[in-house]
Amino acid sequence: MKKRLLALLLCLSTLMLMQGCSITKVLDKDMDMLVSAEEPETTPDDVYKIPQKDDADTEIETADTEPIPLMFGNDKEVTYVRPDGTVEGKYEIPEYSTIIGFDGFTVYYYVYDAYYDGPEKEVLCSYDVKTKSEKEICRIEFGSFMTYYDGKIWFLSTNGGTFYKEFYADVNTGEIKENTEISDVLEKYSARHDYDYKVCSQRSFDEAGYILLYDTDRTYMYDKDAIVALSLPKDISETVYWDETSVFVNTVSDYDGMSTLLRYDIKDATTTVVSEKYQGTLAVYDREFFWYEREKESNGETKYHVYYMDLNTFETGEAVTMKRTPGTSEYFNAIATFTPCENGYFYAECDYGKIVWCHTLKSLGGAGATEKIATDPIREHKWKEIGSVQAVYNESYCANCGKKVEEYYEEYFVLNSDLSPYAKEINDALYAVCMSNGEHYAATDPYIPAEDDECEFHGTYMGMSSYEHTLFDAKIIKDHYLTVDMDGYMYMGGAHGLPFTGHYLFDLNTGKEVTMADLFDGTEEQFKELIATKVKEHFLSFEDPEYSPYYAADADEVYDSAYEGAAFDLVPIGFNEDGLYIDYQPYQMGPYAAGFIDIDISYDDINLKWD
Repeated sequence: MKKRLLALLLCLSTLMLMQGCSITKVLDKDMDMLVSAEEPETTPDDVYKIPQKDDADTEIETADTEPIPLMFGNDKEVTYVRPDGTVEGKYEIPEYSTIIGFDGFTVYYYVYDAYYDGPEKEVLCSYDVKTKSEKEICRIEFGSFMTYYDGKIWFLSTNGGTFYKEFYADVNTGEIKENTEISDVLEKYSARHDYDYKVCSQRSFDEAGYILLYDTDRTYMYDKDAIVALSLPKDISETVYWDETSVFVNTVSDYDGMSTLLRYDIKDATTTVVSEKYQGTLAVYDREFFWYEREKESNGETKYHVYYMDLNTFETGEAVTMKRTPGTSEYFNAIATFTPCENGYFYAECDYGKIVWCHTLKSLGGAGATEKIATDPIREHKWKEIGSVQAVYNESYCANCGKKVEEYYEEYFVLNSDLSPYAKEINDALYAVCMSNGEHYAATDPYIPAEDDECEFHGTYMGMSSYEHTLFDAKIIKDHYLTVDMDGYMYMGGAHGLPFTGHYLFDLNTGKEVTMADLFDGTEEQFKELIATKVKEHFLSFEDPEYSPYYAADADEVYDSAYEGAAFDLVPIGFNEDGLYIDYQPYQMGPYAAGFIDIDISYDDINLKWD
């Protein structure tokens, strides 16, 4: 259950920078932070302790040619492979950390240390996968847009002032320095150096010969001799890549996350359209620029079409098509795994309960079919052993303006018929409850606007509502009970949508759904007291109430709040073989930013009437 909270906290950090292969990927840019070069005074209780890796990590063998590091989705699992697709080994970085980059066999990442008694809460770390040795490089206070290049970790900061400044930390010594040359330029022109593509100033000068600067509404090119304003469209959202000949930008995205990708020719000062269905930049490798477009199908499959542009000839083509199938969306960002290399492309593909690394070889001389090599499964979902997952996808369009205004995606679990004589009844019940959750969105009839001016918002992010309900897990516990756990996300307008979960328990011997009122051996009053006590204990497990995920500020208030909402049919509860867990939704007991609040309860601590 920790994955749900982790997905909310780190949902913008699934893409990465891969320097070992000269690969750059877009990362999040959501922090506005400050740096301090002073070494803090620490005590053993204050300092972040680098976790010790166990022997379960696969051993990395030394070889003359270093393998390629691949990043597996949101799970922070780094897999090392040979160019022929052979898996060399893997390593998992600690929870609540974010990868900054790679340098051969060294992984650089940072951890936010909320409990550190001091301002320097960002801990920059490295891990050598050959020796399995981890070390702390240094601590900084609020560094943003972190990237690895040339033996240094680069980042921006306001340093307590108005303008951004650029800093770097030496990964060997931990020494932090300000890049005063760039900081002075940023302050002089009241601008921000463009880190959108995670390129520090040094790398931008080395590879493109200039850096890009932003002020409120213009983009400038600075080559250390002069600063020149570029004639870019005014509706651009961000700069996604630049080199000595071109600047690639995209327009503000529409309701479906799509935008127009444009290439600006520096010499001619002209702009051409590259893609009208652009979803995001993936990489630049060996003078090829990669981006992707997304296609959803009515059976629930999602296809990701990866395209490239040759930066010498500006010709385009399709590199590979990836897919994600129903039941495999459990916090796995498939498109983030795409990695080009010398002889092809690596990526992780989801196929009905199984996720594998794939390696597509480039066709030689432009002729012949590509060859796809699949490794042993990275992960196989356990639900595949007892059933399958089906899905429904619908869209609704406005009857007046013709633009898409509603999107609906629903998965539902189907139990194998040989596991219960009541499999059909159980499957019908699961289908009905899943469909009823998004009943409003399931209609395919044209949408009729309630107000005349409503169409002004259609075609924009805020002008479309959506509903997504996906399988998290399905398993059999206690010999003959089927438990199905669902995740969901609903958007009805505003700054963000609302994530939610659902848990269903069926008796395979009767085909009936089992509720907590059926299971609990006691009164509802006793149940309320038990739940409130467990929630209070969870609150008290936090050393400082300021860092707890609850609205309430003291233990008694938490107890009262949990007690009031602890009726049999109100507490969201999931079941495992050895215990159950309370799964409070955002806003139920704490703010949206706190995510899901999960509390484990052993069956030893609660009286349940299992048959």
